[in-house]
Amino acid sequence: MGRAGALSWADPAKWESAKVLIVVGALKGGTGKTCLSVALAEAGAARWGSALIVDADSQASASRWHELAAGAMRAEVLAA
Repeated sequence: MGRAGALSWADPAKWESAKVLIVVGALKGGTGKTCLSVALAEAGAARWGSALIVDADSQASASRWHELAAGAMRAEVLAA
């Protein structure tokens, strides 16, 4: 049994006003963190209208991808 008022995948209407925080991280490089982060943010922006990627990677790949996309990405990127 879930908690009263808890969000449930079975009731998508409850997700309309939800705020979701997803953290993607790993110590090893080359594991697909940036690709996964951008894909999740783009899916979230397509579904809910906005998404923010906080790019804390020293290589700043998500920020660079955002620049190269020249407005094609729905998600915003904040370099940390």
